[in-house]
Amino acid sequence: MLLPAAVTADVAGSDPRTICLRARVDDWTERDRLFEYGGFGLELGPVAGDLVVNATTITLNGTLDWGAFHHYCVAYDGEALSFFFDGRQAAAWYGALDTGAGALYLGAASYGEHRMDGALDEVYVY
Repeated sequence: MLLPAAVTADVAGSDPRTICLRARVDDWTERDRLFEYGGFGLELGPVAGDLVVNATTITLNGTLDWGAFHHYCVAYDGEALSFFFDGRQAAAWYGALDTGAGALYLGAASYGEHRMDGALDEVYVY
């Protein structure tokens, strides 16, 4: 699914933005996307529990039921990125971001590959 550029215009380029969603991962496959937006995205890492945000790998410790819904949130404030998992901040780092003004892709990469096997729910973009 995609949200066209007209819908995401207020969070384009280097503007601050937050993208949150609930997801259930039925089959963990490396590089499958939860979302992608002009190089800004959230993808599954090489092993269950590793997530990748803009080439930064985040390892979630503990035993998690990936077949259940979890809440994911990636925020950019103009200077730094933060990743939240199930309501808790799991990582934060400084970095520049410029997504251009394209569409936001949900559950797959912008070129149609790396489709997530699972479900997305309650997507928020602000």
